Amino acid sequence: MRKKLSIFSSSLLLGSSLLLPASVFADTVDTTSTNVLPSNVDNNQSNVQAAAFVSHWIDIVTADVADAGTDSIIWIKVIGENGTSGEILLANTSSNPFERGQTDQFNFRCEDVGKVKAIALRTDGSGWKAGWKVSSITFDGKAYNVPSGFFGETGPESTVLYPK
Repeated sequence: MRKKLSIFSSSLLLGSSLLLPASVFADTVDTTSTNVLPSNVDNNQSNVQAAAFVSHWIDIVTADVADAGTDSIIWIKVIGENGTSGEILLANTSSNPFERGQTDQFNFRCEDVGKVKAIALRTDGSGWKAGWKVSSITFDGKAYNVPSGFFGETGPESTVLYPK
């Protein structure tokens, strides 16, 4: 017999790229467990509440220099005073994001990590001439420092970026 296990978000990103729908099925559900994902459990464990999610905007401008664009896959994490979000794939309606001189805008929701301290970008370093030269990043209306040189030029790479 299968029981429905509800996830509190519209989707859940696991690992680097597995996206599960809002409802998944499990063979058994342990209703006595405090391991409810995502959740906030109070100290007496009598009240389970859905985790808070917040929306964020990021604008990324790829430099207007030779070979600045990339076809690599790019992810972001939000680092806050209360923790770090899960990894979010940056995907928009553009069929070809992160190209030379292009501005890409992304709106996404993730766990509320409190006041944002930094963001982390990761590239898988895939594709021909995988290096990516970023000109500017604006996250939730604040300008952030950008990687110097070409990011991901020699393969997978991660970097933490702080507000200017």
